[in-house]
Amino acid sequence: MPQFEVFIPPLDPAGSNLTLTVEAADWLEALCSGLANIGEDVQLVSRVICDLQSDGSVHGVDLESGRVFRLLEMATEAEIVSSRDAVAPAPAGRGERFESAPQPIARVTSRPLPTDPQLRLPRPAIDLDQVLGELFERIQELYCEHPDRDSVVGTLLDLALEKVPADAGTFYLADISSHDLLFASVRGPRSVEILHSGLRVPIGHGVAGFCAQEGVAMAIGDAQRDPRFAREIGDKIGYAAHSMACAPLDKGGRCFGVLQLINRVGATCFSAADLDILVAIARQGVELLALIDA
Repeated sequence: MPQFEVFIPPLDPAGSNLTLTVEAADWLEALCSGLANIGEDVQLVSRVICDLQSDGSVHGVDLESGRVFRLLEMATEAEIVSSRDAVAPAPAGRGERFESAPQPIARVTSRPLPTDPQLRLPRPAIDLDQVLGELFERIQELYCEHPDRDSVVGTLLDLALEKVPADAGTFYLADISSHDLLFASVRGPRSVEILHSGLRVPIGHGVAGFCAQEGVAMAIGDAQRDPRFAREIGDKIGYAAHSMACAPLDKGGRCFGVLQLINRVGATCFSAADLDILVAIARQGVELLALIDA
C-alpha cells in the first residue's frame, strides 16, 4: 500500500506542527488516518477545499479551523531505481555527446514538508450572509407545500445551481439496503442518459461516495487528477468533470444523499463560499427528507 507524508498543523495555535508517515490507498484516506493517529476526531474536518499541486502533493484547507494540510505520496524503492535508470546517460560514440533530460516520476521521494503550506482560495464575489438568508427562507417555504421526495431533491439541486453556477449537478439519494448512491435528480449535459442509465455509485467510491461515507463536504479543483475520482462514470456517459464540489446530507448518523456540482462556471474551481452555500442547502434539505421519510 502506498505511503504518504502528512503535514498537520495544530488545532491550538500554541501547539506544534506534525508530519506523519501513514499507509493509505490515496491522499484522502491518508488525511483521515493521519488525524486519527494523533487522536483527532475526523468528523471535525467537515468542509475541505483541495488543491492538487504540480509536484503531486495535495494542499487542503479545513474551512472550520482554517488549517492547511499537505499530503505527499512517497516513491517506492522500485520507482526511485527506475527513475535513476531513466536519467542515466547513454553511452556516447566518438565525437558525439548525448544529454539525457531528467524524466520526472509521478511520486516524489520523501522530503521535509513545509511548515506553512499555502492554499490560494478564490475570493467570494457575493454577499454570503444574504445568499444564505435567502436560501433559508426559500427552503422553509417548501415545508408549507408538503412536497414529495422527487420534488424536494429537484428543487434543492436547482437552488444549488442558481446560487453556484455550474455546468452540471446531481442529487444522489442513498439506498441503505444496497449501500449505494442513486441518481435521483440530474441537470446538465447527458442528464437524460444518466437518469435512465441505471448507474449506481457505491458509498465510499468516488468523490461523492467518499463524502457520503465520511460526512465531509469537499471541493476539488482538478478532479481528473484526484485518485478518488470515479472516471468510469464520466467515460460511460461521455462527459468530462474537472472541478467538483460535494456536500453530504446526513442526520443522526444516517446519510440521506449527496448534493454534487460539476465544472464551475466562470472559474476554474469552486470557492469556499460556494462550498458554504452547498453545505447550507444540504443541511436544510436533509431536514425535509427526514420529515418525508418519517
